Amino acid sequence: MPSIALGRRPDQVLALAALLLAAATGLLIVYSPLLAALAVIALCAGVVVARFGVIAIAMPSLALLPWLVLVEGVAPRMLGTFTTAVAAGALLALSMPLQFKSRLVPVSAIAFAIPVLAHALFATDSDQLIVASKYLIFPAMAVAVSSVNAVETLSRLRRPVLVSCLIAMGAHIVVISLGLGKVDTYYEVGERLGFAADIPHALALLGMVVAGAGLTMRSVHQQIALFAAGAIPALMTAVRSALLGFAVMILVFLWRSNLRARTVAIFAAIVLVAAVSGATDVVTNRLDSQAGEFDTFSSAGSDRGLIWTVALNGWMDAGLGAWIWGAGLRAAVEFEIAALAVALVGHSDVVEILVQLGVVGLVAWATLWVGLLRSGLSPIIVLPMIAFGIVNGSLEYLPSLALGLFLAAACGDRVRDHVPRSSPSGASI
Repeated sequence: MPSIALGRRPDQVLALAALLLAAATGLLIVYSPLLAALAVIALCAGVVVARFGVIAIAMPSLALLPWLVLVEGVAPRMLGTFTTAVAAGALLALSMPLQFKSRLVPVSAIAFAIPVLAHALFATDSDQLIVASKYLIFPAMAVAVSSVNAVETLSRLRRPVLVSCLIAMGAHIVVISLGLGKVDTYYEVGERLGFAADIPHALALLGMVVAGAGLTMRSVHQQIALFAAGAIPALMTAVRSALLGFAVMILVFLWRSNLRARTVAIFAAIVLVAAVSGATDVVTNRLDSQAGEFDTFSSAGSDRGLIWTVALNGWMDAGLGAWIWGAGLRAAVEFEIAALAVALVGHSDVVEILVQLGVVGLVAWATLWVGLLRSGLSPIIVLPMIAFGIVNGSLEYLPSLALGLFLAAACGDRVRDHVPRSSPSGASI
C-alpha cells in the first residue's frame, strides 16, 4: 500500500484549503464583489491574529480612523463604519474579561442595544440596518474602553494612535492650505474641507476630539501641537457645533488647571495659532452669514428648531409604543420627508434617539455617558462630545465618535497613571 510521508500532510492540507478558499472567493465575486472582499479581509485578519495577536488588528484599525474621516469624500462608502466595527471588536477582545467599577456602563449599553436590535429585526431597507450597526458599535466601543482590564491595552495603543492623529491632521492642514479638495462648497463662507465628506460635521468632530486629547498632555509642546492640529481643521469647517464643543473644552481645561500661569500661556498660544491660521476668519464669516436666524425658534440653528419640531411631533403622534420604544430606525428622516419633502436627520442625538428608540433608548444613552465619565474618561474630551451630540448629533459620524471615546479613555487619568487592575471584587459581566 503506498505510503504518504507524515511530514508532507500539512502542506497537502494547506494546498487543499487554499484551493477551496480560492473557489469560494471566485463564487463570491460572481455573487457579490463586496462579500468577496470582506471574506478576503476576514481571512487575512484571521491569519494576522493567529500570528501576532488581536492587538495587531486593534492598533492599525484605530490608527486608520482619523485618515478615513479625512478622505471620506473619496473613500468607499461604509469603509469607516466597517473599520470602526473592527476596532471596537478588537478592543472588546483585548479587554476580556470585562470588569467595571460600576455596572452603569454595561447595563446602559445593554438597555440601549435592546430597542436597536428589536427595530433591526423589522428593518425594511439597508439604510435602517446601517443605522442599527452604527447604534450598536457605539455602546460596544463604550464598554470596551471603560473596562478595568482595558487600561493596559489603552496605554499601549495611546502613543501610536496619537501620532497617527497628529500626522493625519497635519497632512490635512497641508491639503487645505494648498487649496486642494473642497473649498467653499457647503456653507459658502470660505470653509475648507479637503478630501473629507461633503457634510463637514464628521471632520469638525474629529478635529475637536484631537484638540481635546492635546489638552490632556503633560508637555506644553505636545499640548499646543495636538490642539492646533485638531482645532485649525475643525474651525475651518465653519461648523458652529464645534465652537460650542471648544467652549466647553476650554472651560473644563481652565477649571481643572486652576488658572495657573502656564495654563493662561497655553491658552494665549492657542488663540494666536487660530488667528494666524485664518480659521477665525472662516468662523466670523459663518456667524455673519447666519445673523438673525435666532429671531424665531423654527429658524434657529440652521432651521434646527423646525427639524426638531417636525421629528418630535411625528413621534408624539405615533402612539404609546413609540413613546416607550421609539418609532423605528430612520423614523426621524421619514417624518421630515412627510412634512418637509426633504430627507433630513434629527440634527441632535437627543431628538434622534428619542424619536427612533423612545424614552428607553434616550435614558440609556444619557446614563451611558454618565457611566463613561464615572469610569475615568477625560472630561476635557467627553463633555465637548456630549455638547456636540446634543446640538448637532454624533452617532451618524461613527469613526470620529469612536476615536473620541478611545482618546477620552486613553488620555484619562487612570491610563496615564497606569493604575493597577482592580481586584476581582469589582463589578463584572
